[in-house]
Amino acid sequence: MSWFTKLSGEEGWGTRGGRIFVAVVGEEVKGKAGMIIGWCMATMAYPPHLPDTLLSQLYLSAIYVHASYVTQGVGRQLVQYLATEAGKGHAELIRAECKRLPKLVQMHESWGFTPVRYTGWAEDYEDKMQLFHMDLRTDEEREQDEYVEDEDEEDE
Repeated sequence: MSWFTKLSGEEGWGTRGGRIFVAVVGEEVKGKAGMIIGWCMATMAYPPHLPDTLLSQLYLSAIYVHASYVTQGVGRQLVQYLATEAGKGHAELIRAECKRLPKLVQMHESWGFTPVRYTGWAEDYEDKMQLFHMDLRTDEEREQDEYVEDEDEEDE
């Protein structure tokens, strides 16, 4: 698997900000040198219709797996590689969205994402779309944040 990043705004990369991460699988997979069988792209910028979060995050904006390799775990490998690299870059959360189709939702869950209830900015968002989170923090970090949130609630 190879991995490269580019800053947004560099030639050929038009996003609203942040860094774009692209992973490519396939240099020599199954003896087919040079065939790209999958890639994913994530950025620190996220769509304006998603709620803000206090956690540093990446937004998985696209993932592609060649149809012949969908059942071979390539999507999971890409997302896990993204999570590893994101963690090294101190991201605490990866977010993703997909159409609310059972097969797509199941794929995201098999990659390690957890569905999140979010009604979105449009009335029918929850009927059509599913938001996912992958929390990259350790259990200890999550517990510490819950403790801080509980203290904040008591102060009110």
